[in-house]
Amino acid sequence: DMFMNGYTHMRFYGSKQTIVTRLCYLVGQALTRLSELQGVDLKVYCSSVLPSILDRAVNCEDAIAQEYLMERIVTVFPDDFHLHSLERFLTTVGQLHSKVNVNRILGLLMKRLSAYTRLQPSKINSSTLMFPLLHQYAAAILRKKGHMPLAEVLELEEALLSFSIQCYPSNLTYCDQILHFAAERLDSPLSVNGAEGASGGAMRLDRESTVIVKRMLQTPFQTLGLRILDLSYYSSLLNHLAHAQRREVARSIVRAVVGAQQPINSLSKLEKLFLYTRPVFHDQTEQPPIAAAGGE
Repeated sequence: DMFMNGYTHMRFYGSKQTIVTRLCYLVGQALTRLSELQGVDLKVYCSSVLPSILDRAVNCEDAIAQEYLMERIVTVFPDDFHLHSLERFLTTVGQLHSKVNVNRILGLLMKRLSAYTRLQPSKINSSTLMFPLLHQYAAAILRKKGHMPLAEVLELEEALLSFSIQCYPSNLTYCDQILHFAAERLDSPLSVNGAEGASGGAMRLDRESTVIVKRMLQTPFQTLGLRILDLSYYSSLLNHLAHAQRREVARSIVRAVVGAQQPINSLSKLEKLFLYTRPVFHDQTEQPPIAAAGGE
């Protein structure tokens, strides 16, 4: 109740933003102390502590306060608590003020969960729903927010992509789902801030969005290596880059292939590799879109 009561008592001492900032600091200290109490175990956290905090976060209706509270929850409580309360937390994220930076909150949460699963790989077996839940709620948040700037949409998808590769490197389906979602978003003729509809209905990327798409294409082969040739929707996203940017990605792929020193054991994979790296060997300003190969 500190936000409700505190704002009433402090409203004469400065601007609303200053007051909320002060209260955030006080609440942050209180949450830190709460997380250190011996009696706050997983059961108490999930049944009492978290629901109470989340209810207050939603009810305070202040974007600054909500964002700070959600970030502090992620930061101060143990990783396994987040693992077992993921759906409840994500549900609340979808109820926050429209000005809250949900990308920041979800990005922070995914970094903590991915770090935890690297240290506790056995936990993956008991938490196989992490990615489906995150992807489901991220898609719901994007639908609710409507016309988000394209860079923000892609930023969230990039965070999900990194999470899926780090936590589920053997499950290429998750990676493909994100690449497919991003490519479909860029194929959409609907107006999105940060992109313009091209004559075919697809979008021309602005500079910020282009950088994010390049990172999304480079992240998989940094971890998966030649297994990117097994992805079904890699070229779908690659096609949204201009020739110069496709050439940069192609050069990175060539370096990754050379560094991997692994044989390519199928004709379809070899065809994909030639298609992905074609911009390296062509000087024309624009090339036709990279066609699907090997069943892609």
